[in-house]
Amino acid sequence: MAGIDISPRMLEVARRHLPHAALAVGDAAALPFATDSFDLVTCVAALHLIPDVPAMTDECARVLRSGGRVVTATFVASDPVGHGRPNPARERFDSLDKTAAALGPSGFEAVRHRIFRHGKDAVLIAEWSCSR
Repeated sequence: MAGIDISPRMLEVARRHLPHAALAVGDAAALPFATDSFDLVTCVAALHLIPDVPAMTDECARVLRSGGRVVTATFVASDPVGHGRPNPARERFDSLDKTAAALGPSGFEAVRHRIFRHGKDAVLIAEWSCSR
């Protein structure tokens, strides 16, 4: 298992929960992994934070083996009180159609999806296949 995050502090949290994973500071738009090296790539509650989503999705397609999948989790709705303040950047990915428009140019198609609700939060969890 390997993972990257641009934030060293987020990696500290991840290391506490995944002590045996290979975790490193990195940019999702320039993944430090070999081509065809993963069966699964995840992007959880971070897509709206990535400045260059097309580069990131191209990188996901590059590092996936044939038949690999990407799983995304994006906020459909969120409680502004629980998350500090409203975040308009999340609106870019607050539906399956919007997320598909972002991932589609890199060859991704939604395989299945579900909305997970907790209080005032709603998260779209989607699995994507890659035709590249």
